[in-house]
Amino acid sequence: MSQTMIIEEVLARPQEVSWLPWAVQYFFFIGIAACAALFGCLLHWRKRHDAKLERLTLLIALTCAITAPLALTADLHQTARFWHFYAYPTPWSWMPWGALFLPLFILFLGLWFAVRQSGLLRNKSDSVTKWLALASALTATGLLLYTGREVSVVQARPVWFSYAFVLAMFFSALQTFFALLIVAVRNDFQCQRQLAIWQLSALMLLAVVVAIWVSG
Repeated sequence: MSQTMIIEEVLARPQEVSWLPWAVQYFFFIGIAACAALFGCLLHWRKRHDAKLERLTLLIALTCAITAPLALTADLHQTARFWHFYAYPTPWSWMPWGALFLPLFILFLGLWFAVRQSGLLRNKSDSVTKWLALASALTATGLLLYTGREVSVVQARPVWFSYAFVLAMFFSALQTFFALLIVAVRNDFQCQRQLAIWQLSALMLLAVVVAIWVSG
């Protein structure tokens, strides 16, 4: 006789396991990828262009962006049905929007990375990367909104049912991204220090959001 696993949450009633680790991995990786894309776009458009930092940011973004949909596809259980999102659109739901934003995000991010690497080999910069960076940032914003709202619209889970949940997910993902970037630039102490300041700022904002979230 098999026993059902039960999740014992602090702020919610006990419940059966509804999400396997695949879904959690998707949230983890897509959050990092989206935050990296936003940060990379900021680096690319600012006047003092840090090519090395942008390159590392893009590498983190693309790696996580490729990994995230693999975890999401595994969570679908019947992966052959993914095309239903496109064949039977339901624009009033957040799910089909995610099915739109995710491939576009990976496409723009991949093109940005490819064009930039091509420019490095040719020792020449391409102006199209600015628009690819902007497109990546816009689709990243859409992904963050979709990922947060697909959870926060669940009224049956009072802890989730809040707009603050979206911001909490964003700032928590930002912490992980900055941590990865700090490790990646371990030989540049000055850059590490600046990243640590940004990480601390994001952490303080996360604390504010969580306080508002918990207070209702």
